[in-house]
Amino acid sequence: MVQELKVEPSEDLAYWVGVAQSDGCLTKYTIKRSDSGKKGTVVQVRLHVSSKSLCMAQKFKELSEKIFLRTVKIHKRPKPLDAWDFKMGAKRLLPLFRKLDILISPMFIPPIWVIQEPKYFGSYLAGLIDGDGCVIVKRPKYPQCAVALYSGSIQDVLKKSIIKTLGCSVFQRYQTRVSELGGKTIRGSWYTLDFYISSKTAEFAFDRIIPHLQLKHKKKKLEDFILRRHPSTVEN
Repeated sequence: MVQELKVEPSEDLAYWVGVAQSDGCLTKYTIKRSDSGKKGTVVQVRLHVSSKSLCMAQKFKELSEKIFLRTVKIHKRPKPLDAWDFKMGAKRLLPLFRKLDILISPMFIPPIWVIQEPKYFGSYLAGLIDGDGCVIVKRPKYPQCAVALYSGSIQDVLKKSIIKTLGCSVFQRYQTRVSELGGKTIRGSWYTLDFYISSKTAEFAFDRIIPHLQLKHKKKKLEDFILRRHPSTVEN
């Protein structure tokens, strides 16, 4: 019974929430039951990823089984070829999500317990970065490293939470792009939120974010930058 399931705030749960909000979704749909003919509601937490993010989906699967005691599988989709699906039944977990202040939506809104504890906030950011983030190193002569998070909405709650916990500036901007595909013009738009890795944020990123990152190229780029540009912040 779900009401007997005891789930406490943890770094693992915070990472799970970050991935669910960035690369996941909560779906609800109605089905007709074959045995009774009655209609029922199916609620699922879903991820849809490509092969490059498969390690993140695998970690998400492991945490789902560990935290929520669910048996779940990752399925290869026939089309497109490079696509994998994760599905977990969540109808009976909804009261637990509400109790834990977990909102699975396109908005990056950390639970209150994540905002109140830096180690949880770091693992939550790692989940967002693995899901919808990027580590950008620019200006080769005087390197600068930005952690960018992409979404379809302005993320003011997350912005305030980063400023509060990391004590750094956070920037948001609306971006657009026009591209050609198969003779068709495709217009896209999104919001980017980013903050910079500096002497003020390097220690937090190294101690609280990097250990939880699953995508190796993001983890390595962030770790290499900090070790090269801010070694004194991680010497201990």
